Amino acid sequence: MVARPTAHAVIPRDWIDDMRTNGDRQAWMDGNFADMFENGRYRSCWYDVGDGRGTLAAVGIHGQWLWADPQSRVVIAKTSSRADASDDDATALEVAMLSQIAKAYETL
Repeated sequence: MVARPTAHAVIPRDWIDDMRTNGDRQAWMDGNFADMFENGRYRSCWYDVGDGRGTLAAVGIHGQWLWADPQSRVVIAKTSSRADASDDDATALEVAMLSQIAKAYETL
């Protein structure tokens, strides 16, 4: 049997709570990216994707992502360099892909 290391916080809990609860929800709904995360919000360069899992994401305009899903305890870093910035169709596919990868790790 392999012993697991003791978990410890890398990011302060207060910071995570701030990212999830602050920011102006109406400003998000009135903005240009509300369709990216229908139930989401934005705070300090991070998106709460609004998936009911507590997932936070950082997004680069050429397809770069950090996707942190606390429910499955997965963080995904996706690097890329799309030719076109902010491609809505590609972004929708990336959101679906990242979400499915994170959810798949729950069963492992």
